[in-house]
Amino acid sequence: MQKFHADWNNAAMDWRLALILVAAASAVSLLFGIFGFPVVGQDANVHLNWLDQFVRLREQGINYPRWLPMSFGGFGAATFYFYPPLPYWLASFFHSIYPLSPSGLYNTLVTLASITSIFTTWWLLRQYSSDRITIVACSLAYSFIAYRFADAFVRDALGEQWALACLPLIFLRFENRLQRIVLITIGWSGLFLTNIPTAFIAAISAAIIILIDPSRRRKKEVFDYAISLALAVAISASYLLPAFALRNLIQSQHLWDTHFASTGFAILDLLQDQPGWLKTLASATLLAGIVCVIATWRDRKLTPRGWFWTAIVAILIQIPIERPWWHSAIPFGVIQFSWRWNSVLLLAIVVISVSSKSTAIPLVLIGLAAITLVGEARISNEFFLHPKLPFDRYRNDAPEYAPRWAPADAAEVRAIAWAHIDDPPATLLGFTFPGDSIHLLSQKPDERLFNVQLSRATPTRFHLFYWPYWKAFRGNKTIGIQPDTYGFATAQLPAGSYEIRMTLVHSPYEITGAIISYFGLAALVGLLTWNILQTRFKKVDSSSTESA
Repeated sequence: MQKFHADWNNAAMDWRLALILVAAASAVSLLFGIFGFPVVGQDANVHLNWLDQFVRLREQGINYPRWLPMSFGGFGAATFYFYPPLPYWLASFFHSIYPLSPSGLYNTLVTLASITSIFTTWWLLRQYSSDRITIVACSLAYSFIAYRFADAFVRDALGEQWALACLPLIFLRFENRLQRIVLITIGWSGLFLTNIPTAFIAAISAAIIILIDPSRRRKKEVFDYAISLALAVAISASYLLPAFALRNLIQSQHLWDTHFASTGFAILDLLQDQPGWLKTLASATLLAGIVCVIATWRDRKLTPRGWFWTAIVAILIQIPIERPWWHSAIPFGVIQFSWRWNSVLLLAIVVISVSSKSTAIPLVLIGLAAITLVGEARISNEFFLHPKLPFDRYRNDAPEYAPRWAPADAAEVRAIAWAHIDDPPATLLGFTFPGDSIHLLSQKPDERLFNVQLSRATPTRFHLFYWPYWKAFRGNKTIGIQPDTYGFATAQLPAGSYEIRMTLVHSPYEITGAIISYFGLAALVGLLTWNILQTRFKKVDSSSTESA
């Protein structure tokens, strides 16, 4: 504390003001999470639904809930075959300690993600500066203000908040090779298991930094980085392998069907009279990046040149001229919105800020903090309006996670699911005889047991969207399930009196991915253990040498 006080006394007035304003904006953001800001943002409905269902399914003994049975009016959605699960595993952990509502879980998780960001960013920035004032100000800026605040409380992007907390880890550098491999592996695993668009952005940024920074192009360091990336892919295989292998089974074209007006370019949206605090704070972050690049353009002594050019790329990609090919170009089609590049741009801004002596840099942070405070003040009225949370028995899910056999029109999927929400678990179709029936005997999230009484073979529709890994069994015999024109699961049931069991089976990709993940985790634990033992051995050796 004395050292920090000394740094404060030596700091320039503009840096003191920057720290005060950034700390104030960060404190307000923390209060939003602590006092339960209403989760009513652009992605609120799906995240509340997912948090609630995922936690419930975990409580019922399903370790990795991939199919959400209550989505779309009880017809189900293949959400977590494709959406990264890590934040929801964390939610179930916290819920097991102290039960919280879905909105309470959301606020807890985004608050913890921001706090985690402080430490990961501090760790990164220490490698570029020893000035505590600038490091603290910049760590708080990356964790709470501008784009980060909009992402947490305007857009309600839970997964992305945790991805941005992991992002600084992949850029850490250590002389200790084991420590470097372990931490970069943890960083990449966190990115893969929280948000794939951010992982794509991180991969492009890491490539730019490695190519431009000569010290990072050393063979040993590049080799260690490749090992870390391979280990992270292995650890995340239980999610990554099914997500990519089964991608053609969902309606991924709906990734760009947003329920809020957006071109994907924040500045263009503002110019087209589509205001909003997400677009305003994203545009402010972009403007701050432009000022940082201009202010340090002629600074040849700026150490992190890779970060300088990463900032330039992040800025250029957000220029609306790129719009015509945005969705078709790989990997930009996966990233969806160009303003997502503000995640790495904000990190580049803080790295440049601690490394540069330009007098414009603290002014950039002051401006970002000031506009964040204005945004916080403007949306704080939601605390007093008590808006209704977008969470009901229908449980609207993201349209891209409806199976591909459902109607291609997302509005039609919602309409038919709502129209049939009160249908029985199974419905006999066509002509039936007196006494013909099908009754639900028991139901679990991944299994349903029916009693069947039929005089002749009869087509039957189940209250379930068709998904190829839902299987029906009569004893040891499989009954074929097919989709109808609306994507509902149907089957031709034979005559007789018997029971049928419908079970959600594991796909081969899930099984293979889980095996790979176990090996990846074992390798990471082995490296971590060896690093700890190695550190202790060095301490013992140094103590012995001093005693001698």
